[in-house]
Amino acid sequence: MPNPADSVRIEAMTDTHAAAVLAIYQAGMDEGNATFETRAPDWQAFTAARLPRHRYVASDAGRVVGWVAASAVSSRPVYAGVVEHSVYVDCDTRGKGVGRLLLSALIASTEDAGIWTIQSGIFPENTASMALHRAAGFRIVGTRERIGQHHGQWRDVILIERRSPPHGRSAPVLLRRRIPEMDTTAPTPQVLVIGLDPYRVPGPWDPKPVADAIEVGIARFAEHRVGVQTCLFGLDGSDDVAAVVTTALRARPWKCVVIGGGVRNDDQLELFEQVLNLVRRYAPGAAIAFNSTPADTFDAAARWIDVPGPSSAS
Repeated sequence: MPNPADSVRIEAMTDTHAAAVLAIYQAGMDEGNATFETRAPDWQAFTAARLPRHRYVASDAGRVVGWVAASAVSSRPVYAGVVEHSVYVDCDTRGKGVGRLLLSALIASTEDAGIWTIQSGIFPENTASMALHRAAGFRIVGTRERIGQHHGQWRDVILIERRSPPHGRSAPVLLRRRIPEMDTTAPTPQVLVIGLDPYRVPGPWDPKPVADAIEVGIARFAEHRVGVQTCLFGLDGSDDVAAVVTTALRARPWKCVVIGGGVRNDDQLELFEQVLNLVRRYAPGAAIAFNSTPADTFDAAARWIDVPGPSSAS
């Protein structure tokens, strides 16, 4: 049976989506459990309050059916890695995985930018939103009782947040930030690398050698002027693996998908099957390659794509 979300496309929010985005926003307000706001702003005010790099729409057959966007919580540098988000889905499209895809896109973009906290407030009555965010790795921080009036009634708000794990360590954030910086100097990504985030695989073990090897392997793509993108997920329950992998696979046409050794571990057979079948579904034209070690990722992809010569140092 096909997944209803299979036909949904996630793309960056632009001015062309203004009318649909604001209509979905207003419809959510009118239901009474989405926000304290009662009237959607005009597009100029809406877009000025949202971060350009962290807002997306979901479209199905050309029709916008949902959106997600993040805003800065403070101008103070210490809070540069903290954002507040909103996600809205058209009432006729709910329950089909659209919200999950939108949150996955936002999580990916914020983590790539080095943002370490996504937060929001949810009315306790909005149980569907709470379930969606729990599945995406958000946790409840606490309840702000009688924090504001809505249509003349005092209402509670549950404060939720998602931290980019591991909490308090800088190493994985640096790993996530360095890889995209390499990509920006290379051509359009044609290789997708799917693997485990070593800092989010339960131990006890030292993830640093694996993280270092991943960086070595990815660096070789830049040396050969081959565009690459990574999709690293955790096994600590912080990721919806299917959603994360699906979002990456559907981001663009891929010439090759490299599946890392951690995913293929004998103890992860079901996970390997899941990832392999997602690749076959969402990137049917891509070659599938397997690396022997994280440092050999480029060699695995090079067996299936045309590789230019190494770039020369300036």
